[in-house]
Amino acid sequence: MILGIVACSAKKMPTPCPAWLLYSASPSFSQAYLAAQADCDRVMILSGRHGLIHPDTVIAPYDQRIDPSRPGLAEEIAMTVSSARASEVVSYCPGDYRIALRLVPHRNAASGGIFEKAKALGKRGSVKGSVFPMRESLLWLFSHSGATLSEFRQFCLQTWQNTSTRQCQYNRLIKSPFARVLDGRIYYKFNLKRSS
Repeated sequence: MILGIVACSAKKMPTPCPAWLLYSASPSFSQAYLAAQADCDRVMILSGRHGLIHPDTVIAPYDQRIDPSRPGLAEEIAMTVSSARASEVVSYCPGDYRIALRLVPHRNAASGGIFEKAKALGKRGSVKGSVFPMRESLLWLFSHSGATLSEFRQFCLQTWQNTSTRQCQYNRLIKSPFARVLDGRIYYKFNLKRSS
């Protein structure tokens, strides 16, 4: 079994969700994750806060880079990889994340092509501090889970002046993996107690 390890990203969705979805706000993470899924039998994510985790693990947004010198981190990663019983490990990780894998025999994924282009886009196309529609919709849903669809439509009317943007955001959130619609109400799909 080939295990792919993908580094987390600084860009994150604004609400708790599965790790693969949380980090998908980053084009470089998304491209690395898709490449790992295509090349490997199993994929895990190396998180700056949580260590090596399964992609479906629900976690909240955080702001913490990996510290490869953290006592016990490399050993913890090596034990997790060992328990996965992989015959080969492929790293899709840069810099400090690759250093954190120092006790794990691995090869680095081939670079170049679309993977490098996505990394470059991630650096150039930063949305840090800016407002983009899906972020606003997610934050609303997270704090208004259980609201009626009419209340969500009203939020869209008040938030965006452009009619097509309103309709697009309404449809986008309803169909997103974050939302569950039941009996005319919209719910945030991933319940996770907020930690302080």
